Amino acid sequence: MSRDNGGKRTAIVELTIHQGLNHQVKKMLKQVGFPVIKLAREAFGPLTLAGMSAGDYRKLTHQEVAKLKELAK
Repeated sequence: MSRDNGGKRTAIVELTIHQGLNHQVKKMLKQVGFPVIKLAREAFGPLTLAGMSAGDYRKLTHQEVAKLKELAK
């Protein structure tokens, strides 16, 4: 969705990558003419931010820890 922000073109982009290396998303978008102003991670592996607000935190369940360990192999 493109928007006009004080004469500047802006867009909201949602993408999924399986492995990000050294600011990969920022570099990819800059190459196609969309420098990143703000970047927000909404998920990491099996973990999401669903139901959480900014500043919230919680302990991981044993199942979540096990899934993350499996992904790390």
